[in-house]
Amino acid sequence: MCYAGKGLLYIYGNSFALAPDGLTNLYLSFTSVPIVVDLKQNTMTLINGMEI
Repeated sequence: MCYAGKGLLYIYGNSFALAPDGLTNLYLSFTSVPIVVDLKQNTMTLINGMEI
């Protein structure tokens, strides 16, 4: 998490999920997406085009 000033906060949103064939493959999938949180507008926006 990084506060950039002027009400903007940059974070990584994380999600865990089972593999699509979860009954035979018991591995978890971990996905991270970069997000900018605007504290003044009360919004969260996905940052497209960033490598993770």
